[in-house]
Amino acid sequence: MRLKWETIVFITSAFCAVFLFSSPVLAHPGKTASDGCHYCRTNCDKWGVPWNQRHCHGGSVSTPTVTPNSTPSSSSDSVSATSTTPVTEVKKLCSNQDTCTAKANIVIDGDTIVLDTGEKVRYTGVDTPETVDPRKPVQCFGKEASDKNKELVAGKEVKLVKDISDKDKYGRLLRYVYVGDKFINDSLVKDGFAHSSSYPPDIKYQEQFRKSEEEAKNNKIGLWADGICGNPVSVEPENKPIEQTNADSNQETVQNQPQNIEINKISNNKEENNTDRSENNKTKFSAKERIFMSLSGAIGGIYYFIKNIF
Repeated sequence: MRLKWETIVFITSAFCAVFLFSSPVLAHPGKTASDGCHYCRTNCDKWGVPWNQRHCHGGSVSTPTVTPNSTPSSSSDSVSATSTTPVTEVKKLCSNQDTCTAKANIVIDGDTIVLDTGEKVRYTGVDTPETVDPRKPVQCFGKEASDKNKELVAGKEVKLVKDISDKDKYGRLLRYVYVGDKFINDSLVKDGFAHSSSYPPDIKYQEQFRKSEEEAKNNKIGLWADGICGNPVSVEPENKPIEQTNADSNQETVQNQPQNIEINKISNNKEENNTDRSENNKTKFSAKERIFMSLSGAIGGIYYFIKNIF
């Protein structure tokens, strides 16, 4: 029994010794090389170990030396000695630059984008209907303008050009935006997706944007189309007879003068014939009266003559 207890005590002591001496190796996760060293790339702050620095679990920091034409003792040593931290390219910010090229990562709405630098850009000199402003409801033709902006710039390299101001009061870059030779600000206005909206001192293209807006209105496209956003629907005028001008009327009068003269002549002749007939009728009636009077006189004379004789 005594031997048994001694065995138990021995095994327990040996286990504690192994645990205590090996605990530095298990200070944090990660495989070690044959020399007990490795690079820390996971939860280094939690274990109090510098990031991406080679260290040994005895507490020292090891800087491996690589000898040309040397053969590493093991594959794990080779990986540990030659591993490097991936370098992430840091994009140069477009803030305070007159011109800058970047990628349009996110399209927020019709006139605002986010670059791959993390900077937000507001198009200068134009304004599209709101779709994401929490203070306002989604405005008419806002979704169409946002979709058009995505079609023009999403995922593409854009050239940004500053006017005078660098940023607005919300911290957004104020820029004219180009994709190749296409002027995005002006294109949105000309195609009826945006209003011209320039504010001093950024008025370099104010007149160009104003003319583009007038062109869109005249063509009745986009948000200026008939029946869109409360715009009245145009009614086609009915076909009306062309009114005669004074010149046409005078010409027609001159052309009709001979015909009118002929008609007047015929009318006058009819009146003359009617007059002649009336005169003839009058003449015939007077002759009858004279004959009747003559016969009456003759009969009266005969009657008077016979009465006086007898």
